Amino acid sequence: MKFYGHGIVWDKDNDKALCTFENGEYETDDQRAIDLLTEAGFEHDAEEPKSITEMGVPDLKKLAKQQGIEGYSKMDKEELLAVLVSE
Repeated sequence: MKFYGHGIVWDKDNDKALCTFENGEYETDDQRAIDLLTEAGFEHDAEEPKSITEMGVPDLKKLAKQQGIEGYSKMDKEELLAVLVSE
């Protein structure tokens, strides 16, 4: 997702830079960064995020990978939803 802004956005939870806008833009696939930047009100080029139940298996697997869930690659949608909701 592409975000629009200027400067550096600080990640206070990890005490480091979350992102640096270059030429007024920052692009990422990292779900945590997307969530933080969206919650902070930065403009972006994507539609509003889907609820987890509306996501397809590829997106659910990507999310599971980002969260470090083991065995996600062999899970079906129901299994992915169960493990992601419990996290």
